[in-house]
Amino acid sequence: MYDYVISTKVGRYLTDEEEDKEGLYEEGRKNNVVTDYTEEATLRSIEQSSERLQTDCIDFVFVHDLSPDFLGDE
Repeated sequence: MYDYVISTKVGRYLTDEEEDKEGLYEEGRKNNVVTDYTEEATLRSIEQSSERLQTDCIDFVFVHDLSPDFLGDE
């Protein structure tokens, strides 16, 4: 038997809109990625992760890219 935990990140979510990607993300999903730390976006992100992971149990949720290097002075 294995013991494990499931985690995901919030702060970004995918839309149905697609966009061309370059560089590191060129071969990845084409969905538009939205950076949003609001309550609504956080819940949407968790729901999307649950669907992709095919589970309704997520043990930890981390905040994605909350660094001033990424967000600037916001």
